[in-house]
Amino acid sequence: MYFILIDLYNKTMGIGDEAQRFYEKDIYYFFPDIVEYTSTKGRGDYNDRKEGIDVWKNHLNYKTTDQIKSVCSSIPRDNGWFIDVAMSQKSRCNYYVFVCLEKRIMIFYNDKNKIVFEENGVFFPTELLYKEKEYKSK
Repeated sequence: MYFILIDLYNKTMGIGDEAQRFYEKDIYYFFPDIVEYTSTKGRGDYNDRKEGIDVWKNHLNYKTTDQIKSVCSSIPRDNGWFIDVAMSQKSRCNYYVFVCLEKRIMIFYNDKNKIVFEENGVFFPTELLYKEKEYKSK
């Protein structure tokens, strides 16, 4: 039973790690002015748990941060998107990055005055959508 639980834990935690790696492959598409970036090492990284940050980006004259979530349930609503995801309301990130397998990446600004945390997820008004990209199936 112990090994079954460990295997399930590793598969679950691995989903977020895979989403992060997929995003990092295309990070310069979304932020072409990045000079360099660093990211968490995955699976319970201390900085991720402490700050809710997965990626730290250095641009030419400023710095930004991302929180990455592996989620495919993004539902269009009037004037925005509902994302079926559990998120911390206290994250200090600049951007929320939602990765749906290798199909889509959506990035939203973190504006706590406009984001609506609901019982089963989070609503982002359209004005907070920074950039998105659809990927063709292989």
